[in-house]
Amino acid sequence: MKGLTARPQFGSKMAKISFYERNDLGIWLATSEDFKTWLNVQDEPVLNMGPEPYDAGAVAANQIVKYDGKYYLFYHGSSNPDWMDPNVVALWTSNLAVSTNLINWTKYPNNPIVEGDHSSAILVFDGNEYSLYAMHDKVWRYDAVK
Repeated sequence: MKGLTARPQFGSKMAKISFYERNDLGIWLATSEDFKTWLNVQDEPVLNMGPEPYDAGAVAANQIVKYDGKYYLFYHGSSNPDWMDPNVVALWTSNLAVSTNLINWTKYPNNPIVEGDHSSAILVFDGNEYSLYAMHDKVWRYDAVK
């Protein structure tokens, strides 16, 4: 899995892309030619909240990895729609979705990939193998089962 990238083509040029959230109500995709002016690829989010409970209250993108012709989105989600209220306890999970075009995503059927309040997962290669790190509420490391 060396050389993982997420540098897709939109149109005839290599696109500068950004995945962003609007109050964690979904994940949108935008492109830019100059990193100044951004255009949404579509009006609707490319990844919505729900329908499963683990991400029915919020979703946010962490990392996109391209491997073997597919894109893998590591994202975190919460079941609590009131997660922004400082008086509410909201647990976050780490999840995975896959796409071939960065627009149409399929959520992994065994989400969440990390349960508990361990979210904001990213995949890190140390030169030999990959580990998954979750950064909430402290750093957690998950290694591949051999």
